[in-house]
Amino acid sequence: MIEDGRVALLPPQFRLLRDSSFFSLQGNALLSLPTSSGKTLLAEFALVESLQSQAGLSVYLVPYIALGNQVMAALKRHLPESISLIGVFGGYEGEAPAIVTGGRTVLVATPERFDLLLRTASIIDALKLVIVDEAHLLESGVRGARLEGILSRLLLKQHSLPNLRLLLVSAVLQDITALSTWLKIDGRYFHDGWRPTSRRVAF
Repeated sequence: MIEDGRVALLPPQFRLLRDSSFFSLQGNALLSLPTSSGKTLLAEFALVESLQSQAGLSVYLVPYIALGNQVMAALKRHLPESISLIGVFGGYEGEAPAIVTGGRTVLVATPERFDLLLRTASIIDALKLVIVDEAHLLESGVRGARLEGILSRLLLKQHSLPNLRLLLVSAVLQDITALSTWLKIDGRYFHDGWRPTSRRVAF
């Protein structure tokens, strides 16, 4: 990070990194921070932590290809050399890529491509962490229904894979209570209202 010019942490990043439970505790979690306050970097730390002590596959779900390219660029700069990085974007068209699950791998994918992989590739038993960026899209239309289906499948799989963890990241989630109950968050809801810019409110 220092070589990449990141010589300081934003206040929410510092507070959550100091609270090691955000990364080390098992169980699903929800991270809510305002826009541009450092969610993506915290998600990067969670990815590395999930693969720190054992091999496996951790996934970063992005709703848009442009966002996926940004995340891929950041991970290429920040991930340790021991972790492989694969990007898979777009819809259901085309063949699912081959995913080698024997080492430490981070997959950045759109929900549609990840859904295809879950249906056609033998990756689910290797999963350690699935991060859902822009998780508020659960509340919107067809894409929300598809994302809900993916999470429902992973929640069922957690009965046989207790080390599989889900982390939802968003700036504007509306119904925290219902989502926390569904995902069995059990208090692992991390929120910080700090914003990187001032705001003027006029009446």
